[in-house]
Amino acid sequence: MVVLILGFASFLLSLFIIPLYKHRNTMVFLDKCCIPQNDPIAKSYGISRLADYLHVSNKLLILWWCVYELAVFLRTHKKEDLILVNMNHLKLCVSLMLLQWFGILIQRLEAYLFGSVKPNMVCGYALALASAFSIGLGAFRCGEDWQKSSFRVKSFSVRRSKCSSLADYNTLKDRITAMRLRITFAVCFAAYSGSTYMICGYRLFGCSAIHCTQAR
Repeated sequence: MVVLILGFASFLLSLFIIPLYKHRNTMVFLDKCCIPQNDPIAKSYGISRLADYLHVSNKLLILWWCVYELAVFLRTHKKEDLILVNMNHLKLCVSLMLLQWFGILIQRLEAYLFGSVKPNMVCGYALALASAFSIGLGAFRCGEDWQKSSFRVKSFSVRRSKCSSLADYNTLKDRITAMRLRITFAVCFAAYSGSTYMICGYRLFGCSAIHCTQAR
C-alpha cells in the first residue's frame, strides 16, 4: 500500500508539479479560449489581432491547425519552432493510463472485499492482455494517422483548402497572399538598395515562400 501511495505521489509530481514549476513564467495563448466567441464584434477584433500574438510567440503548438495562424507564424519563425501533436497518440496514452489505474483499483477492491492478500492472477492476466492489445492496435493506428497528418501538413495548399466559414475564405486567402507579397517586396527592395542577396524560392507546408541568404 505504501508503494502505491508513493507511486501515485511521484506520478502527480512528474505529471503536474514539475511541468508547472518548469513553465511557471510561460504565458499560453489559446485562440478559441482567449477570443470571445459570443460577441461578434469582440470575436472579429480578436481574430484581427492574431498576427500580433503570433509575432511575439516563441512556439506554436498545433493540435487542430489553422492555415492563417500557420502562415503568420512561419513568416517570422523557423519550422523548428512548430510543435505538431498527434491527438490519437495523446488519447492512446491517456487510455492506457486509465486502464492501468483501473486494474490497480480492481485488485485493491478484490483484496478488500474478499480478503485475498495475493492478487488474482486471472484478473492480472486479463488486464495485461487488454493493455497489450490496446497498445498494439493503438500504436498501429497512430502510426498510420501520423503519416497521413504529416503528409497533409507538408503537402498543404491554400488553393485546395476548405474553410469552415465560406465567408472567411477569401479574406484569409487575401491576407496570406498579402503577407507573401510583402516579404517578396522587402527582399527585392533590399537587393535593389545595394545589398547582394541570393534569392531562392521554396515551398514550405504547401505555401510558397521566399528564403533569403546573404551571398558571399
